[in-house]
Amino acid sequence: GAGRDLVRLLEQGHDAVGTDACREMLEEAAQTCRAAGLDPAGRLVHDRLPEFSAFPDAAFDAAVCSAVLMHLPDETLSPPLHPAIL
Repeated sequence: GAGRDLVRLLEQGHDAVGTDACREMLEEAAQTCRAAGLDPAGRLVHDRLPEFSAFPDAAFDAAVCSAVLMHLPDETLSPPLHPAIL
C-alpha cells in the first residue's frame, strides 16, 4: 500500500517491512517513509500473497494485512471464507 502502516510500525520502534505486488505502490510507500523522516532502504519488497517467495518460512513474528483478502482467490484462503465476509 501507500506505506501508512509501515511508517506507524517503524515510528513505534518495530523492525517492519512493507510489501506490495504493485511497484508504483512501493514507490508511494517510499515517499511516505521519506516524508515521515524515515529511510525506506531495505524496508520495501516487491512480493505478493499467497506466495511471499521473498521471505523464508517463519521470517517474521507477525504479519499485518490490510485490504488484502479481496485480492486473493478463494481457493488460497484456509479455511475458505464465507462469501458474506468478503
